[in-house]
Amino acid sequence: MKRIYTDEVLANVVNVQNVLRINGIKSTIKNQYFELGLAGMESCPDLYVEDKDVKIALKILQKMRQRNL
Repeated sequence: MKRIYTDEVLANVVNVQNVLRINGIKSTIKNQYFELGLAGMESCPDLYVEDKDVKIALKILQKMRQRNL
């Protein structure tokens, strides 16, 4: 699995996950419960996809950024 997206706001990560799901790409959110964080540790939610889906997921993410979704 590879991390393709991270954001301080869980809702933004879930939005990207939903768009990927609509396009048939399964993903997993990690660190979704660490919003309070621990000193010196990253605590942003991360979105991961399977290695075989990375290229297409990144293309979808790029299109989302271009459209400001």
